[in-house]
Amino acid sequence: MAAPNGTLIIDITSEASNFKKPYFQETLLHEAGHFVFRAISYSDDFKFTRNQDSKFISKYATTNIDEDLAESVVAWVGLRCKPERIKKSDFKKVSEGIKNRLKFIDNYANKKLVNTYPMECNF
Repeated sequence: MAAPNGTLIIDITSEASNFKKPYFQETLLHEAGHFVFRAISYSDDFKFTRNQDSKFISKYATTNIDEDLAESVVAWVGLRCKPERIKKSDFKKVSEGIKNRLKFIDNYANKKLVNTYPMECNF
């Protein structure tokens, strides 16, 4: 899966695209995060926000700013749209560890730049 040049590509023949895998939905959200936020991942606003947080959501998020934003989008959807799928201890740890990134995505969602329909998200 990839989202180069504004095109979301999903290769259904790859192992990562195996919809039977437990992480398939997260992989789709990650790639959609690249697609939706491609223009802002290197913005000064996100660079500043990223540096204000004490943690990264995953080891993969540490590889570069694009992957950090895409991984943060997955966490944002989990916390804001599907909180019942997250353990309370993890909810708190993620909410505190990447709180500024979450607020950054909240701000875009509040400005209607992110449409979560049909998911109902609270931010």
